Amino acid sequence: ASAAPSTDTSSAPSEVAVAPPRPLVSEGSRMDVKEALVDRMATAGKLVVVDTPKTYQTMVNDVPAERLVVAEFTAAWCAPCKQILPEYKALARDHTNVVFLQVDAERVVDAVLQFKIQAFPTFILLRHANEVGRHSGTNMKKLDKLIREKDSTTRV
Repeated sequence: ASAAPSTDTSSAPSEVAVAPPRPLVSEGSRMDVKEALVDRMATAGKLVVVDTPKTYQTMVNDVPAERLVVAEFTAAWCAPCKQILPEYKALARDHTNVVFLQVDAERVVDAVLQFKIQAFPTFILLRHANEVGRHSGTNMKKLDKLIREKDSTTRV
């Protein structure tokens, strides 16, 4: 017969110490948490699809200052946009310190109006939420050159 486990708690501590869950970022401001979330969304080599105004504002305004943002304004019906998508994804893989967005122009209308987008695809390069470059059309080599010029982390 096996002995029953001891239920004597007189020598056991009254509370068990449990390590708190590890925070997303170390103790800091709310902005630090937002930046960490944006950083997770904008993982190197990935294209972030933006289909709400809130997501657009978060991605553009809360990206760390040292990172360039390239926002492609596109529409579901845009055949040239679909045609260049593999090349655009390849640029995202090549420029790992740059945040690449694909903005649905029909859902994020305020940004379309703000930048006076008149053709698809149009690429707006942003730093600190301010336009620093623009490219319209499907010439990905020209876009790549513009990114290299504007990205401070690129060694030419």
